[in-house]
Amino acid sequence: MGNFLHARAQELVENGLMLFQFPVSNVLLDSDVDLAKVFELIGTCLVDMAKVGVISEEKVDSFNVPLIYPSAKAVKEILRGCDECFSIEWMEILEFKNMVSLPTVQIFVSWFRAALQGMIEKHFGVEIVDELFKRFAEKIKEFPDIMDTDKLKLDVLFVLLRRKNKARP
Repeated sequence: MGNFLHARAQELVENGLMLFQFPVSNVLLDSDVDLAKVFELIGTCLVDMAKVGVISEEKVDSFNVPLIYPSAKAVKEILRGCDECFSIEWMEILEFKNMVSLPTVQIFVSWFRAALQGMIEKHFGVEIVDELFKRFAEKIKEFPDIMDTDKLKLDVLFVLLRRKNKARP
């Protein structure tokens, strides 16, 4: 992440602003929904498609979506490590449940399709995308609690960074 921020600092003009939203972990209770469970459902759809021969098991086995939900404290430390490039103009932890209302199945599936479609197309091919997300929608209907934004334990660290002026020789 530090490398990413330093690279963005090279692209931004002096005093330019960069908005940054990052999912951060929160304490999970037994009644909460972990976002990783949503990705597990997508994985079961891929396995089901392999079982009927739509895609190969080898492709499924080699497909990984690394999920990292650091603590807000860890992200803040990284941001503070980039203080030669950026000043933090605003930083706030937002509860995801306060950002959206309970979505429909179609909206919920579209969020994940938007996030994953490029990776899926590159790994499996364009031709499987529609079927995968159709199957995913059916799985969501079997487990509607997974869409409950009150139970979904996801916070978003909202940060507004300003590119500092470069030192003049």
